[in-house]
Amino acid sequence: MNALDDVYVNGSFRGGIEEGDFKVKSAGFSSDAFVAKYTNEGQFRFIEAIGDTNTDFAGRMLIDSLNYIYLTGNYNQNMKVLNDTTEKGAQEDFYLTKLYDCDFSPKIKLPNDTSVCEAGFVIVADSGFSKYLWNEMGGDYRYAVDTTGRYYLKAYDEQGCITADTIYVRINKPLQVDLGNDLRVKQGELVMITTNDQFEEYLWSTSENTPYIQMVTDELKPGGYPIGITTKDAHGCITRDQLLLEVEGLVAFNIYPVPAKHTVSLLVQNIEPDKNIDYQLVTESGSVVFNEAQISVGNSFTKEIDIQNLEPGVYYLKVRYEELTSTLKVIKM
Repeated sequence: MNALDDVYVNGSFRGGIEEGDFKVKSAGFSSDAFVAKYTNEGQFRFIEAIGDTNTDFAGRMLIDSLNYIYLTGNYNQNMKVLNDTTEKGAQEDFYLTKLYDCDFSPKIKLPNDTSVCEAGFVIVADSGFSKYLWNEMGGDYRYAVDTTGRYYLKAYDEQGCITADTIYVRINKPLQVDLGNDLRVKQGELVMITTNDQFEEYLWSTSENTPYIQMVTDELKPGGYPIGITTKDAHGCITRDQLLLEVEGLVAFNIYPVPAKHTVSLLVQNIEPDKNIDYQLVTESGSVVFNEAQISVGNSFTKEIDIQNLEPGVYYLKVRYEELTSTLKVIKM
């Protein structure tokens, strides 16, 4: 008995012994030794055969406080204990063997079965074991998987005791939502932003829950607007994406003051830098007073025009920016 009052039994046998799911046979139907264990509540724990094809007998047995089992006995020529074999002995010899009760070894514990929304998953087992076999392949306490399935781990401690556990991992490679590149539109344009219709749920930053949204930009001030979406697929995997909707104001042409005596100012707003701006001042009869062109710097263009030497009357300033044109009325006092 050990300190917990578990009962250890040893003896000799020939043929086979069955106890529950355990079954041992003597080597070559010869006489072998055995060691068995029952808990202090009478529950059978294990049985192990010791011996070779010759006659082997069990003698005395001792269990120490560290759960080692010491067993003595007699053997003839050869003796096999677990995976160890003695050198060839005399016609009859004595043996002393030291075993360890694996009931007292640490037990491996894998995480619960899991489902992940990733392309792979790393299973992390308890560290501290001397050897790990994942699905009968060597490794360490971490094991990377990229396929759905059940994974088996056998771990060996320093005593050679084996403990095992399994885990089922479902790999769900999530669908990726893609809104595309950022958008730049003119104020007032109708914008449609779409994604694919393979998701179970949609939630846009604008509160819609459809695969696409339409936006009218005439009430949006010029500037950048982040538009995001959160989606959920059939496996419950969540993906997100975002784009920037940049709203440009409409090009505006203005001249002031009207009427004027000395100078007027031309103002063109909501334009792009490094663009040509052509402007021409003509009389009411169509005669050209002057014609000039300049390059825009920044998002607005201002030009002060001297009209103090003009005759009083009505003139027209024709302005062209890209494909847009505007005719502004100038009154000289």
